[in-house]
Amino acid sequence: MPTVGDTHATLAGRGQLIKIFWIFVLGSVFGCVYETLLCLARTGHFERRVSMLYGPFNLIYGVGAVTLFLTFSWIKKKPHFVVVFLAGAVVCSAIEYFCSCLQQRLFGAASWDYSNLPLNIDGRVCLYAFLAWGALSVVWVWIATPLLDRLFGLVPYKLAVPLTLALLAPMMVDGALTVAAMFRWTDRTSGIAAVNAFAVWLDKHYPDSFMRSVFTNLKFLS
Repeated sequence: MPTVGDTHATLAGRGQLIKIFWIFVLGSVFGCVYETLLCLARTGHFERRVSMLYGPFNLIYGVGAVTLFLTFSWIKKKPHFVVVFLAGAVVCSAIEYFCSCLQQRLFGAASWDYSNLPLNIDGRVCLYAFLAWGALSVVWVWIATPLLDRLFGLVPYKLAVPLTLALLAPMMVDGALTVAAMFRWTDRTSGIAAVNAFAVWLDKHYPDSFMRSVFTNLKFLS
């Protein structure tokens, strides 16, 4: 166990919160790539599937990756892939359902709708997505996690801290801008005019056309 004064300590041996942050980031990036390639395969068109204005992040996958990490990290022996598949499918489907409800509650919008697919629940989750989450969970736990463990073992802890802060700061700014721009987009859709200087600034820099170009699959609900 590395000590505070151990200059050779790596991220694998300490810094649990930092590891969780990077798992969230890498999971979110993976989700962006996965969704973008899936859309390309389905439609033949390139659409960047993100949930933030600037970063290549699809946050629901980051939340799923962290949840899987917290679920299985305390198990010393690698769990059977069937257990991972079922647990991941259930947990990630629950996260997807919650995120869909939250998006509708906050912005009156939806970024996905499974109503036309069989065995769906309120159009928020479905059997197809359930199976996909299970398969992705197996890939993440059985393949990605061991690779990340080895990677974390190569990163000095004293380097991981400034790298984390360097990424965390712009991500927080991006996240705050995303939330503000989304709320303002929702207001514009409802015919609510800008009432302060910040709202006017958001209208100028993040108009409807810009927002639609970023969140291509988002639809406002009547």
